[in-house]
Amino acid sequence: ISMIRGNSNIMTLSIKDSNGNDINLKEGDKLYFTVKRNTSDKEAVLQKEITIFEDGNATIDIRPEDTRNLYFGKYLYDIRLDYSNGDVITLIKPAPFVIEEGVSYE
Repeated sequence: ISMIRGNSNIMTLSIKDSNGNDINLKEGDKLYFTVKRNTSDKEAVLQKEITIFEDGNATIDIRPEDTRNLYFGKYLYDIRLDYSNGDVITLIKPAPFVIEEGVSYE
């Protein structure tokens, strides 16, 4: 994922298991999109709870204020599912998240 610092970015995910079947989420289950400089960092520079819809799709809504103060460069993100029963699954392993410069910036 790459985006210009201070821009909006809405991403839609389809949550499926390894066989391609929809993962049935229950009340209390939560999905998180987390961004860090390094996997060893304790603090996230950005974390969003992902909105889940009845059709099994999920939306990550990154707002301008979420990235406005981040440095340009490469970060890492992952997506984690926390089940209400205490089980935790990382759906997307750490992958690049790049904050790019823009020409029009206030």
